[in-house]
Amino acid sequence: MDAIGKLVMNRILDVTSELEACVRDRFEPHEGVFRLNDSGEYVSENDWLNVWESRPTWWQKAWMLAGNGQYTASDVAVMSIAEIEHAYDDPSFEPEYAYYTEVDGRGLPE
Repeated sequence: MDAIGKLVMNRILDVTSELEACVRDRFEPHEGVFRLNDSGEYVSENDWLNVWESRPTWWQKAWMLAGNGQYTASDVAVMSIAEIEHAYDDPSFEPEYAYYTEVDGRGLPE
């Protein structure tokens, strides 16, 4: 199986700027959100899905794996799509900085 390569990985990482444009401080109470980084920036689940909808579904998995505690972007670049899917779906993968969560009853990230 072919690796996705550094060029594709860089294109996936470029999506970060689109996600960052959706960052908010407040959300609807108990709304689903995605934390983007160790700075504690969050986007709504709806914004997350809208940003990724025109791209292959495995791209968001590659983005989530890269630099998120267990794999570097370079590690992901040498993986095939099947390997990315497997690594992301592995129960031992625990994202450190970027992950899905819900905000509290006041609409604030915890």
